[in-house]
Amino acid sequence: MTSAITQDQPAQPPKGTSRDDEPEEAGVRDEEYLYRDASRLQAGSLLTTRTMARRLPALVLRSVRMAWRVDRGTTVGLLVCQTATGVFAALGLLAVTGTLTSLISSGAVVQRLWDAAPQLAVVAAATGLRALLGIAVVWLTGRLRPVLARAAEVTMVEATLGAEPAANNKPGYNDAYDIADRGAQVTPDLVEEAQDVLAATATLTAGATVLTVLHPLLLPS
Repeated sequence: MTSAITQDQPAQPPKGTSRDDEPEEAGVRDEEYLYRDASRLQAGSLLTTRTMARRLPALVLRSVRMAWRVDRGTTVGLLVCQTATGVFAALGLLAVTGTLTSLISSGAVVQRLWDAAPQLAVVAAATGLRALLGIAVVWLTGRLRPVLARAAEVTMVEATLGAEPAANNKPGYNDAYDIADRGAQVTPDLVEEAQDVLAATATLTAGATVLTVLHPLLLPS
């Protein structure tokens, strides 16, 4: 007499459904952790370039104020470096203009090269100083990031400890906590991106200044 040996087989999903449709028993997906309701996804999808451009100045100002509050010396150094970068960019563009003017002018080739030599020296010096300032910006940003991260984390913890225990049961408390926690995590990135915006603004201002000096009609309308 023989007996059949059976093994327990894992339960199969019903027909017409995929494994992705099954509820997860353990763990939470990353997107569910970051966006626990559809309202945040909808808010992100409704963001437009005009909306971001309108909010950008306030975000940059808030980042500068936060950096000023935690480390004034480093913040001043970053602002000085960004301003100096714009100045040297303008000098370099003006020197390039002078170099081209000297090279395409009439006269002997050697004489034109000698006339362009001072302008070429200015271009080289401005480029080298901008590179040094870029290194200084990276160093100062590296100093500021951990200080900002710690300050944001401390602010987050203090706000959490200051909340009443009954607030945990209020609608929207968990969402507000998640938003604040996410904000504390990205604060160093926000400040770093703000200084990138300042650097780009300084470069654009330098270019516009040079174009204005050459001829105002060269500015884009």
